[in-house]
Amino acid sequence: MEGDQPIYDDYKLNEAMEFAKKANSYVMNDELLQAVKLYTKSIELCPNEHRFCINRTLCYIKMDYIFLALNDINRAIELEPTNSKCFFIRSKIFKILNEYEMAEKDLQKAANLDPTCEEIMDEINHLKKSGQDNYLLKDRLSGYNLNDKTYYKIKVNFHLIHAPNLPTNLWNYHGIRIENLNPKISIETICSNFNLFGDIIDVKRVGRLTAYNTFIFYENPVTPMFTIAYFQNRIDEELCAKEWKTFKPMKLYFAPTDNQNELKFFRPKYPIQNSQECYYWRTTSCNLNNHCSKWHIVANKNIDTQIWMKEKTCDQFNNKK
Repeated sequence: MEGDQPIYDDYKLNEAMEFAKKANSYVMNDELLQAVKLYTKSIELCPNEHRFCINRTLCYIKMDYIFLALNDINRAIELEPTNSKCFFIRSKIFKILNEYEMAEKDLQKAANLDPTCEEIMDEINHLKKSGQDNYLLKDRLSGYNLNDKTYYKIKVNFHLIHAPNLPTNLWNYHGIRIENLNPKISIETICSNFNLFGDIIDVKRVGRLTAYNTFIFYENPVTPMFTIAYFQNRIDEELCAKEWKTFKPMKLYFAPTDNQNELKFFRPKYPIQNSQECYYWRTTSCNLNNHCSKWHIVANKNIDTQIWMKEKTCDQFNNKK
């Protein structure tokens, strides 16, 4: 036993150990609810024994009862503040909750208590790599005044996004335009799928079946960024249109809402913000390629292309023919 252990009545301790032993068998058979019941009996008999709290914590994590797990591991740390395993487990819980800074602090505490543990060091390195994307996503939110509901939706779902796929929204568009959606799907289906990162204000459909566009409007410029990052080039059999027998990947672009009249048909070549991004790369295309002095960010390729830009290009092409 690790550290100074509390003294219990031998009968109570033995009985608690028997319950824990049976609980371990249930865990091996993936009968987690039965295991939790027995670990709870062990804790009731020996409430100051940190090992039983740890065992029940691990069950709660597997059952996805994250806040119950956090409560148990906090109790285990109170009982045994020098146990590296407790901090290691709590770091995993914080990681599940997207609290990467707190997870990193607990891992560092675990490493200080057990500096030779390779598993802890591996987890520290892994957390740094996986946490970089999440720090970047949080940083992207810092400059916007989002309401609580939108912020919560983005925070809960931003683990779905790979940070390099997140486009910049230089003109603060509040809408998106989607190509290759199935024209037969209902507005309700569209709303239920595209509200992951914020509430939808309006949905509009424009064009013919052969050139079909769906516009979705939100109340802020951040939700379109995350929506594009998640759905860009995604193939979903429920949502995507077919060409012959093959589903076409979704193509998403920033778009102005009805209230953003200044962005509908005209804008300056470069945004007001001090940006080094290439306007042409973000819209129709940049023919300079590697010779361009401006940035060509992969996630932003053609991201600001509007219907009127595309139609103008098509007209020029047709006239040449």
